Amino acid sequence: MSSQPTMVRRLRLAQALQRRLEDGLVSASGDRILELAGFAANLAWMAHGGAFALPSVERALKEGPGLEGGRPRLNPASVEGRTLHVLTTAYETGGHTRLAQRWMELMHPEPCAVVLVDQREPVAADWVVPSGGGIPLLDFEREGIRSRLDKVATLLALMQSARRVVFHIHPDDAVSVAAGHQARGVDLCFLNHADHVAWLGASLPALLLGGRRGGNELAVHRRGIDPAMCGYVPLPLTEPIQMDRGEARKSLGIGEAEVVLLTLASGYKYLPVEGRSLLEPLSLVLRNPGHRLIAIGPDPEHPVFTELARRHPGRVQALGIIRKPDLYRAAADIYIDSFPFCSTTSLLENILIGTPVVAFQPDPDELGIFYSDWPNLPGSLFGSPDPEGFAERVEALAESRARRLEVGGRLRKAVEIHLSEPWRESMLTLQKSAFTPRPWSGRVPVEEGILDRTLAGLGRDPFRYPRLSKWPLGFLEKVGVGLDRLRG
Repeated sequence: MSSQPTMVRRLRLAQALQRRLEDGLVSASGDRILELAGFAANLAWMAHGGAFALPSVERALKEGPGLEGGRPRLNPASVEGRTLHVLTTAYETGGHTRLAQRWMELMHPEPCAVVLVDQREPVAADWVVPSGGGIPLLDFEREGIRSRLDKVATLLALMQSARRVVFHIHPDDAVSVAAGHQARGVDLCFLNHADHVAWLGASLPALLLGGRRGGNELAVHRRGIDPAMCGYVPLPLTEPIQMDRGEARKSLGIGEAEVVLLTLASGYKYLPVEGRSLLEPLSLVLRNPGHRLIAIGPDPEHPVFTELARRHPGRVQALGIIRKPDLYRAAADIYIDSFPFCSTTSLLENILIGTPVVAFQPDPDELGIFYSDWPNLPGSLFGSPDPEGFAERVEALAESRARRLEVGGRLRKAVEIHLSEPWRESMLTLQKSAFTPRPWSGRVPVEEGILDRTLAGLGRDPFRYPRLSKWPLGFLEKVGVGLDRLRG
């Protein structure tokens, strides 16, 4: 095996596998372009290869032959004159689904519609669209539209009928990107909710809307997007439920003297990268026997929280997914952001009920894209670059409830721009501002810096992603992939 560091080898192997897929696009057309483009983007998303955009794939989805061969399968009249929110897939948990719903809720009475392009699992309608708003929800799979080309044609017809279109799509949604290229003249916004990974759509004539400072900066420097095509929109939130702290703690069996630390995010956001995780920072904090940690999202078998529970018996709970965690939020004294991936929505929701937050943010200059950080609430207000500083921040808050209330109130004031009226004002201003689409430069550097190595560690191992039998390539190309793996 090579003496190169593991993450560099993973980056280079992912690059080699990516090239195999992109080579197949040269002679592909129609449905085959969509299949290969989606798979190539999924690989780039899940197994980072040093690039945040895929020029050859973008070119194929814009100029490839046969992409106009589908047939529209839905009457576009139901979305006429509406803002059309396009989602690849909606989830029962996950910030991007909730963001789309909040957007529609806060912009009421603006007429909206939603389309689900590739919804394979059932999802409750009230989890996607606000209730009582008369918002059409069009689900391609439920409507029996399963051909990729027909999805492109149907989405194109809907986009052309809508007043404006907002893409909330997955990084590998080749269907939506292909439709976006054909929808010339459509008022299109692309929500940069996956701002830390590679995604399709960099070449679209769309206004890129970012919610964090680092997202737009990375889009310019690593995706080749013109700064004039980048805008900022706060993450739209609704006022959270306020519950009595004492009653919440009593119902959960938490003593008044205990200091409760809460963290809430999907379990993968806590997985160690090159040995670095929340394990050491939280271990320093939990040396104080009066502290208790509750994690919602990670299950009890999660490697970080299993070890924390072993080191600090009886004071660590990993509860898995809880759809409505309001009781735990109310009971918490301090909120801990997830690491190495931040959990933006969760952190802001806890700030809004007045809970002070602390985040572990090592190497912020290089890895800032992974961290919570906004123009009105920079990470320097609550982040610490080392475990000791992290523990000191937590302990300073733990020692005084008055200080927790003061810091929590100050942080809440900074994030009120995310609430109903301030958010509406910023969105209306954005909608009134005109922008002229600029051609995409296509200049996408491939790098192996600390950001790229960390992403390679967070993603799937390209040695095992995916089984070769699932690759949509011919026999000779699969032999080439096998050789790439052996050389890796």
